[in-house]
Amino acid sequence: MNFEFSDELREHLKKTGKKAVAVELISTTTSDIDITELYPRIVNARMAEQLKKRGYKVFETETAEVLLPKYVLEYSDTVFFSLKKTLFGYRLEMDGIKL
Repeated sequence: MNFEFSDELREHLKKTGKKAVAVELISTTTSDIDITELYPRIVNARMAEQLKKRGYKVFETETAEVLLPKYVLEYSDTVFFSLKKTLFGYRLEMDGIKL
């Protein structure tokens, strides 16, 4: 599996000094439906250590560590992370990982 990062994301990681990207599994349950989604985010060193203790798989890259949950997921040959500017800040997006 190969990980790629957009130029904007590389610059943002360098500027903030953060060196880890985590993909977390987020679930919500209501009386009618269950929703489970993958949520990518940039994490600081302390949070990265906590995720590693919880059993997240760690992949080292030149740009950042990538932490993935221990759940069964579908991976493309290349996983691409990008940073999108929104009205209220930034949002991390990914392509290449599915539930």
